[in-house]
Amino acid sequence: YDDNSALVMFLRYYADFASYAQIYKNNKFSVRCIKGEPPIANKSKMVEASPIKDSRDGLVYRTVKIGNQTWMAENLNFRTPKSFCYGDSEKNCSTYGRFYTWAEAMDSAGVFSKNAERCGDGKNCITTYPVRGICPAGFHLPSPSEWETLFNAVGWQFIAGSVLKSKKGWINDGNGTDSFGFSAIPAGLGSGIDREEGKSANFWCSQEVDDKNFYYVKLKHDAFNVD
Repeated sequence: YDDNSALVMFLRYYADFASYAQIYKNNKFSVRCIKGEPPIANKSKMVEASPIKDSRDGLVYRTVKIGNQTWMAENLNFRTPKSFCYGDSEKNCSTYGRFYTWAEAMDSAGVFSKNAERCGDGKNCITTYPVRGICPAGFHLPSPSEWETLFNAVGWQFIAGSVLKSKKGWINDGNGTDSFGFSAIPAGLGSGIDREEGKSANFWCSQEVDDKNFYYVKLKHDAFNVD
């Protein structure tokens, strides 16, 4: 990772997922070996896919194909009763799209589909894959594993932040290369004292940790990796 630290993969007794971290090289850990040569990272550039039109409000979104997946290349801007704009300013929605709670993103009310109905804060829920949620017809809210597939397609989780971030808008020279046209913009957060405009991009996943916590993906201005 740098002169003094390297990457390690952790499995913990209190978590059902693995995680990576940088740690000092003088630590002592186990080794598992894998057969064969390492795969060459995907060096392909942006592959534009056909734009989509959201039949609900007529808004048109760019899309991009990365590996075998087709992603929206812009943040969703579909208005719902509980969605809101950055800084509570309507004009910011045209730049950043809208913010949604997890329940709203999952379409807890079952307005557009029944595959995540009644999913929300304080409730453990059972979903049917894929979870369309608040997405336009033909698209769905990505699962953690679908995000992992994206990271693998662009070369590795620890450079994904760099190549998926937009070329402008990030503070302190934190702009990305946007090599694949994903164009993650630093919309920040929809709540909190520091709303992180210019600092981070945060995306909901269609999976819960428990009835109070939910998975999300975060790209930061001061890191090449993705959390």
